[in-house]
Amino acid sequence: MGCFCPAPHTIEADGAGARANESTKPLGKPSAAVVSPAKVIGMTVDEAIDRVSSFLDDTLITDIQQVRIVHGHGTGALRKGLQAFLKTHPLVEKHYPAPENQGGGGATIVELKD
Repeated sequence: MGCFCPAPHTIEADGAGARANESTKPLGKPSAAVVSPAKVIGMTVDEAIDRVSSFLDDTLITDIQQVRIVHGHGTGALRKGLQAFLKTHPLVEKHYPAPENQGGGGATIVELKD
């Protein structure tokens, strides 16, 4: 399940919908989505948790297995608050700091359960 792309996927709706005259295909999970990272820089911990929770719920309709959350470096309070939240989230298999080319300590990679 999911793709074998080197970079994690992230989710953000683009607002595009199917037109009535387009070919009809069975509905199901998209195999790959073009998405943006969940950006929570400047939010309070509670605001960021709400945003990330909604973001993770959105992954249920996709085959995406890995997402990125951009929280910035700052004081580290946001990163720590999100880590505590992610430890208990039922969709999260594991999470860890992003590689340097994807935000380093200012972003977190989240691997999702199947």
